[in-house]
Amino acid sequence: MDTNLNGLRGSHPYFITQRGADWAASKQLMPEDSAEYMKLVKQLVPTLDPVIEQYLSEGLSSFVGRHYFASAVMVGAASEKAVYMLGDSMYGALKDPNDQKDLQSFLNGRSMKQLFDFIRQKLEKTIDLGAKKCPIPYPVHEGAVAHLASLVDAIRVQRNDAVHPQNAAVTPDSVRLSYGAFPHALEKMEKLGDWFKNNAASI
Repeated sequence: MDTNLNGLRGSHPYFITQRGADWAASKQLMPEDSAEYMKLVKQLVPTLDPVIEQYLSEGLSSFVGRHYFASAVMVGAASEKAVYMLGDSMYGALKDPNDQKDLQSFLNGRSMKQLFDFIRQKLEKTIDLGAKKCPIPYPVHEGAVAHLASLVDAIRVQRNDAVHPQNAAVTPDSVRLSYGAFPHALEKMEKLGDWFKNNAASI
């Protein structure tokens, strides 16, 4: 079918914004391209949790529809689920019964800050033992703390900015950053969680 592109351009002019140019030039996947985004997530995490998948799918639909508060809540909920899954997998890898007791109380109490602090501190303490003493292989723990922090930051946006109307601070850029960080953060949490499950009483 022939299309008069010149005629279309003349009657419906379009402009390339700086955001559009940056997006086109970027190699980072954006939430605007929801199909490719989910494709990447499933490539990175073949055993993607169905609840996380649903949160992400609905969040991406909200983002495309410019419902940024709803989108922030969804990626925050997906991030929260990922952190709790990591906590569950860490339980059996702990040597100290007191550590197990503390972790279980944080999991049961649904205190994200306490759970995050516990996981982060345990990871940092284990990693700080050095290459020869750290039981977690470097490819598994590399960047784990930073990725964990990015998930918790998405949760912060969800809880502090999106669900408190007085803040009204959710922006497309803040939500886009959360979605941009999520796939690789989830991949790292999955690798770490798998290692925990296969190495009982190791940390």
